[in-house]
This record gives sequence, C-alpha cells and structure tokens, in this order.
Amino acid sequence: MKSKSKKNHSTASVMEAIETLSAIADFGTESTTESTHELKEVSHPKIERNVRWLRDSKEGNDYIKKVFGAILNYLKEFYKTEHSYITDPQTLEGIKAIMVLVGDAAKKIDQSRTFEGKDKGSVTQLKEFKQLGEFYKTRITHQIDEGVLSKWILGLSQSRPLIGEKQSLRATQLEETPHHLFVSLETVKRDSEYELFFIRKEDGSHFFSPRLLRNIKLICDFSGGDYGKDPLAEMPVWVDLQLHHIARSILRANHEQIEIFYHDAFKFRHRELVALLHKSLMALLLAANPQNHRSELELPENRKTSQEYYLDFQQFIRDALHCEDYHKLLANSKEKKQGLNSLLLELLHSICRAFYLSLNRFGDFEDTLQQIFKLTEGVKSLKNHVFPITPDERLCKIIEDDYLAICNIFKNHSRGPLVKILEILDEGFRSGFDPFTQLNFPSLLYGLVWEGHTMSNIHLPSPTYQEYIHRANVLEEFKGFLRHCQVEFPLHKHLLINLQDRTSWHEHARTLALEELRTHEDMDKVLTVITLAKDTDFYLQLPPYQQENHAHIFIKQFKAHLGDEASGYYFPSKFKNAVSGFADTAMEAIHRIFFSNKNSLSQADRLSFIEIFDTFLLVKLLDVIRPDSFSLTCKDGVDVSSSCNGLLFLFLKLIGPEPIDQEGWDEFKKIIYAPAILVRERPILKERFERMAGALKVIEFVYHEQGHENFGKMIDAAFGDLYTGSILQIGSK
Repeated sequence: MKSKSKKNHSTASVMEAIETLSAIADFGTESTTESTHELKEVSHPKIERNVRWLRDSKEGNDYIKKVFGAILNYLKEFYKTEHSYITDPQTLEGIKAIMVLVGDAAKKIDQSRTFEGKDKGSVTQLKEFKQLGEFYKTRITHQIDEGVLSKWILGLSQSRPLIGEKQSLRATQLEETPHHLFVSLETVKRDSEYELFFIRKEDGSHFFSPRLLRNIKLICDFSGGDYGKDPLAEMPVWVDLQLHHIARSILRANHEQIEIFYHDAFKFRHRELVALLHKSLMALLLAANPQNHRSELELPENRKTSQEYYLDFQQFIRDALHCEDYHKLLANSKEKKQGLNSLLLELLHSICRAFYLSLNRFGDFEDTLQQIFKLTEGVKSLKNHVFPITPDERLCKIIEDDYLAICNIFKNHSRGPLVKILEILDEGFRSGFDPFTQLNFPSLLYGLVWEGHTMSNIHLPSPTYQEYIHRANVLEEFKGFLRHCQVEFPLHKHLLINLQDRTSWHEHARTLALEELRTHEDMDKVLTVITLAKDTDFYLQLPPYQQENHAHIFIKQFKAHLGDEASGYYFPSKFKNAVSGFADTAMEAIHRIFFSNKNSLSQADRLSFIEIFDTFLLVKLLDVIRPDSFSLTCKDGVDVSSSCNGLLFLFLKLIGPEPIDQEGWDEFKKIIYAPAILVRERPILKERFERMAGALKVIEFVYHEQGHENFGKMIDAAFGDLYTGSILQIGSK
C-alpha cells in the first residue's frame, strides 16, 4: 500500500512505528522454518534498548502511545484521502498485517512486564490502543479478503533463500555452518549483506524467516515520498541507455573479429558454439539499436528494450562459455589452433576482454550524477567551492558536507534497498549471488600513468558465482578475459586487490576461489591476487584490540597480522619478503609523519593508521607488479572498494605536482558515489565513508601544515626509497 499524500506526524512516522512494532513482536522469540532449524532474531542495538525500557510502565506507555497514535493517524488519513484504495486486496492485507503486529507487540510487552514483576496494567487498556482497534473494526475489517499478503510471503519463502545475520566467525570457525542465523530488519535496511538473499546454507536450506519478509513488505508499502522529488525517478531510463552504450562499446571493440566470424564461420552455424555466438551477436546488435532504447516515451508494449536485449546477450555468452564445444577446444588448447577453432576462441575471449576493459559505465553517468548533486542545493546550503580550494578551506569538510547533502536527497528515493530486495525476489531471479545478473558490470574508473606505463583502474565486483555458503566459483567471463590476456603481446597483467574478509564465514569461499585461480592454466602469468581484508576484528579495532592504545604494541600487532594469512592478509609467496621489509620502514614513517611519534594512539588514530598504511601498500604493489590493469575488489565493488579507491585517488592528488582541480574533484565524486547509486540505488554506506574520511583528515592535517609543495617533498623523503620509481610522479589519466 503506497499512499500518494502523507503527512509527517509529530508523534512518530508510520515507518518508524512499524519498525518498532516489528522489533518488539519479534524480540527474543523463536520460530521454525522450512529447514526445521530454530532461529532467534537479533535486533539492532538501538531497538533492543527501546524494548528494554518499554517494559517499564510509565516511560514505555508514553512511547507506545506515540507508536499506536502514529498508526491510527496514518490509517485515518489514508482512509480519508484514498478511500478507493481500501478495496485493493493487497492493501487490505497490509493493514491487517499491521494490526497483527500491534497485537503481537502489545502481548510481548505485557508478557515481559509480568515476567519482571512489573504488571501494572496491560497496554491494551491504553486509550490509543482502544481507538486504533475501534477504527480498524468499524472501517476496515468488513472489507478484508483473507490470504493475499500471506500467499505473497509463502510464494517468496518457497522460491528464495533469505539472509543470515553477520557474526564474527573467524578462520577457526569457518567449517561450522551458521544454522541458527538470519538477518535483522536493521541489517536489511543498511543493505550491507544483501548478497545472502541468494545464498543457501551448506545443507541446502535457506537463511529464512517469513516474519522478516512480512516486515520488509510492510515497511516498503507504508514508506513513501514525504520529502519531494525522487532523485532516481529516471533510473530505468539511465540503466537502459547505459546498456545501450555498453553494447555499442563491445561491438566497436570486436568489429574486426565479428566480420571475420560472419565471413568464415557462419556457414557452420549448426555447430553449438557457432550458434550461441550468433545468438549473442544478434542480441548485442539489437541492444545497440537506438530504436530499442527506452526513453521518456514508452516503447510499444510488444517491443523489447535495450536492457532486455542486453540481458539476452549476456545469457547467450554465458551459455557459450559453459557449452561442451567450448570446453573441448580449451582441452586441446596446447595443440596448435588453426582455422575455425582459433577464430571461435579468439572472438569469445575478445568479447570477455571487452567486458572488463572497454566499458566506461560510470563515465556515462557523470552528467546524471552532476544533476543529482544540483538537487542538494534545495536540501542543504552548500558553499559553491571553486577548485583549487583556498589554503584555509578543508577538503574533508567539503566531502562531509556533500555526503550529508546527498544522504538527505536520497531520503526522497522510494526505490531504496528494501524495495530493491523485494523486486529481485518478486522477479524470481535464480539462486546464487552473481553481480553480473544484477547489472553490476566492470567499468573503467580512472587511469594512472607512472614512468610512461599506464595502469587502468577497473571497478570490479567479485567475479564469482556463489550458490552455497561454503563454496564459490570464478565466473567463466573472467577466465575468458584472462585467457585473452595470455595471448596478448606483451602479456596483459591484471592485479586484483581482494578486499573481502577471508576470515569471515560469508566471504571466505569467494576469497579462496580468487586466491586459488592463479594456479589454473598458468593464470599466475597474467593475474596477481592480493587479499587485504577490510572487515576483520583487527581492521575494525574490535576486542581484543579495542583498548590497546600503546603505539609500539599496536604496530607490532599490525606487522604480525600482515604476515599471517589467518588474520586476513594474503600475499603470494614471491611478494611476502618485499611486503615485510616495506612494512618495517613504512609503518615507522607513518607513525612519525602523521601521528608525531605519539606513544599512545586512540582507536580513531589506529583506524586511520591502518587505512593510510594500506594506501601506501597499494602504491607499493603497483610499483612492484606494474600491472596493465588493477582493481580494488569487494563483493560488489560498491562500498569498501569505493572508499579505498577514493582515498587512493585523493592521496595521489595531494602528493602530485598540482593541487586538486575541478576535474579531479568531479572524478572523485564519480568514484565515491556512482557505483553505489547505479548498483544499489543509494549513497555509499556511512561506516565505509567515515573510515575513508577519518584517514583523509589525518593526511590533510599534515598536508595543510606543510603546504602542497613541501608535503610532496616530505613524502618523497620519507618513502621514496621504498619505491623503484618516484611516487610523486604518478599521474591520473
């Protein structure tokens, strides 16, 4: 149920009321799923605190009155302004489900108070509760049609896996399947672990709670645009246009091979691989046809859009990469390939290469992103900064103001993470987490030039497919790209910096699949995989590291973790000694320059220290490996990757020959915001943004103390000997 016109109530918003009722009703309860496992839902800490004081009669009653009042006011207003919608069966079922929540929550509060000896009257005796019940009985009940929402929930529960509550399970516990876990509503709202919607437990069962689905559905139905224009109202048009451009890019990159294919190979179209390549190319041509691009004018009902044709192309290519004909050719790859077989492999691998090196999706989005930022002028008074900024201005302050403004703008977006989850479930996507199937494709971010060598930075979500929590497989598209790299002259080298947590039960399988890929088919000649886990207890400085403020002990612990794969870091054996030697000097220099050799480092200092060191280490890896392309890869390339890419980009600008200019600033905003908006339809997650901003503040403080020119000289003097080339000479392209 979506209201067209809603007010902001002074008591509490209806969305907040539903969230509170859901948390109370589900707090401390157990249910049995289709897999017969008992599940205990874990609430968000803030809601847990509310539940505790709700047990106290006076304070609790004051708050629950506001909650009941918000529901009552909303229903009255909805009944008054949109009476015609009351006849909609799903709307009626939504209202009924809310009333069930009200009753369950009231019962739970009464039970808690009785258990704690605080039985001073039932909340069902409150005036607001009675008024809500009376309105429901007199205006709504007689129109209820049983079973609509229940059938919807049942249908989803039978076809989709749900998600598991994140735990701090480390390497020693990875063999234990988290049978009893599922995500809280708050975690779903944060959109931090949505990938587990598609992943099954080791025994094949789902991380599932029908109650969670009900709560998501209700919140989505009762949330709406209270604040103004939706900034992503044109998202379907943008996505369709981008896929249209991607199709054209792939065709341009492979036009010579395509011409040869139709000249020499099409007469063998009865052959499986030839037929699939033909279907792929036809779908690609249709996606690239401007007549099929969705615009503000709707296409005829029976005409497919560029997006639909592109998805057809993607499926045909995937079928080709998995077909028996293709794998027979690979099995005989050591033999000299000639004629048709060579042509087919070359074309297929060349298309895979184009997936990873020829797309500029975020560049196409730059103008749209600027339009979204213009909307912030109506939400927050932001100074119109001119770059380069003046010496008294702080880059971090500008970045934080922009982030707050963009977050406010996205409160208008009615297609947030919750709705996106429901749409995916409703569309019936097959099980298995694969970023490609969610239109999350690789894309060029920016290029670096170092001593004449160009390195392309690629937005790359984890190129893996995962259906079960304990195993994952590398995508055949990525293998095809690497196979093309092997035949290029000179060899094209890719550096994949894996930012997933190899010690975590829900990221370990994807990490292991990537780290082991180098051992297949001589892939180590063109691929280097390094893992810098960005979610371990040490990285987050959680217990037992939280209270250890002594700088010497912290640095000693850091070095120990760096050399221990069980702690989240992974380096191929040939790089371990180089990294160890680098760490000794780099950590000492970071402590001296950015933290004034302080004996005691606060938790915030330690978090920034880790981030700054990882940035210097990234540059070291680029220096040693000198790849042709590289990627900072997390599960989807959205939050962890964007924050690390943003920090690396700004750091190189700060030590570069010229201060950051307007072009560089626009590039930074694209790096930070475009992936999250296009892939997840939201800003970058707050905790990842704050981690980047905290490290940048430390760097910028020293930068302003020294001035632009002296800062670069100081960095060169302290770190220059650690690199074979001058770190100050890295330029963006």
